[in-house]
Amino acid sequence: MRIILLFMSAFITLVVSSNAESSDKLIDALLDEQDKIRSIDCSLTQLIFEEGSSTRYEGRFRALYGGRFRIDYYKPSIQTVLNTESGLFWHIPEYNTLYIIPSANPSTGRDGMAGAGNVLKKIHRDMELKYLGIHFRGFFSPVHEFIILDKKNGMKIEIFAGARDNIILEKKIIDRDGNEVMHEVYGNYARVHGVLFPHRVDVFAKTKNGVTRSISEYEGIILNGKIHESVFRLKVPKNIRKVSYAER
Repeated sequence: MRIILLFMSAFITLVVSSNAESSDKLIDALLDEQDKIRSIDCSLTQLIFEEGSSTRYEGRFRALYGGRFRIDYYKPSIQTVLNTESGLFWHIPEYNTLYIIPSANPSTGRDGMAGAGNVLKKIHRDMELKYLGIHFRGFFSPVHEFIILDKKNGMKIEIFAGARDNIILEKKIIDRDGNEVMHEVYGNYARVHGVLFPHRVDVFAKTKNGVTRSISEYEGIILNGKIHESVFRLKVPKNIRKVSYAER
């Protein structure tokens, strides 16, 4: 009984002290953890479930802080996915086709794993941030909950972060009508070069054909190594067929 009381006492102390922190300090702690990652280079295995079937992809993932990333797949076929300030590009040499998703904001591009800290900083500065307090998951695991609101388009982002280690556990994107359009779950955290890094990310994305689920697993991870700028320049044939991804 004494051990249980000591445990509960320490646990309550943790909860009270966590709630006593300002939301600014909490988000800063989260950003500081994200800022430790400046680049990522690793092998990637993905399972994508769509329309009642699944496809396994294997390749190499490289990313830089700020949102740029590149995936070079070698299974099930040679393909390249590139994300830059201009948008998202998906090159399939087998069909001599380049799918394009223009960036909604050319100055920021889209969010890659290494760009999480940069995206959070932009959100913290330009959008409304609300701290909803601390909750418990699993066996008394405390998590912080934040809501970030974009007043321009009504989009809302919910973030759940570990209260003990400042790691992102879940992120949800909700449209102005209250529909969840994206749900990301980060797991299998382990230290890489002293930094806690998720070795698995599950994504549930709403598409015109329903909900698509993907499971991404990362191995052979190198953090903060040198990645040359030329990696993020895509070379394609002059006669390539360019298609808007929405028209595919």
